[in-house]
Amino acid sequence: MSSQTHIGSSGVAIVGAGLVGLGWAIVFARAGLNVRVFDHSAELVATLPDKLKQSLADLERFGLIEGPDEISRQCRHELGAEIEHP
Repeated sequence: MSSQTHIGSSGVAIVGAGLVGLGWAIVFARAGLNVRVFDHSAELVATLPDKLKQSLADLERFGLIEGPDEISRQCRHELGAEIEHP
C-alpha cells in the first residue's frame, strides 16, 4: 500500500475553527480526507458551516475548485469542550 493510498483512506482533525483552521479544512477535504474541526468557541463552531459554504463558493467563482458541495460534505465540526487550556 502506498502512502498516498493510506493517506486518502484516513481522516484529519483540526483544532481551531478560525480562518486558518477553515483553510486547512478545505485543503484536506479537497485531498479526499474526512475532516473534523474542533474549537472551544461555540460561536466559531456555530458560524463554521456558513463560512465554509461562502469560502467554497468564492473559490468556485474564481475557478479554483469544482464540486464545492462534495468538499463541504467531508467537513464536520464539533464544539471541543474537552480541549484543555493552560
